[in-house]
Formats: sequence, structure tokens, C-alpha cells
Amino acid sequence: MVKLFGILAAMTGFVGPSPEPAPPVRFVAESVDQGIRIQVIGAGETGYEASFELEVTSEGNRSLHRGSVVLEAGQPVILSTVTVGLQAGRPWRASLKVEPKGRQAYEQVQSSS
Repeated sequence: MVKLFGILAAMTGFVGPSPEPAPPVRFVAESVDQGIRIQVIGAGETGYEASFELEVTSEGNRSLHRGSVVLEAGQPVILSTVTVGLQAGRPWRASLKVEPKGRQAYEQVQSSS
């Protein structure tokens, strides 16, 4: 039965649900020497307007970055960069709240735990 489904999928081009596109304003976290770097990136539709708030916490420390953006299609831009010094294995949390003009707000959260 599984083999038959695979053949039918190949014939029809069905490969399962497609992944959701990345939101126009999002963040990417990466490990760096003795810490973590978080970048808020804007990339998306022409005329997409939004305000954003990035909060990064670690071991009692808190960093808050706010801003606004008007995006142009095909022109990705780094809106904010935060680098937090941490010892290996120490906890951190990042929360990005985005309020697009005329659209529903959304939030992205990531943590080390």
C-alpha cells in the first residue's frame, strides 16, 4: 500500500503539504564565540509596513529593541542585531512581536531550553 501511494504521489506530483513561507519580519539566532547573536530580518512584500519589538533575556539581563520598517520586495534588510555574551549551556530567550499595518500581529519565540 505504501509503495502504491508513492507511485500515485509521483504521478500526480503530490509531495505533501508545502512549508509555510517565512514571515516578512523574523529573527535568526546563531551561536557565536561565548554567546548568541540574534538578527531581526525584514524581507517580503512591496510596501509591507510593520513595527516590531525584540526582547532578549538571559540570566536576569534584558535587552529590548523597537523599530519600524517599510519593506521593498527583493530587498532583505537587517533591522536589528543583538549579541549576548553567555557561557556555554546558559539559558536565553528571544521574543519578537510584529504588528503589521492593516494585518494581524504575530510573535516568534525561541529559547535555549
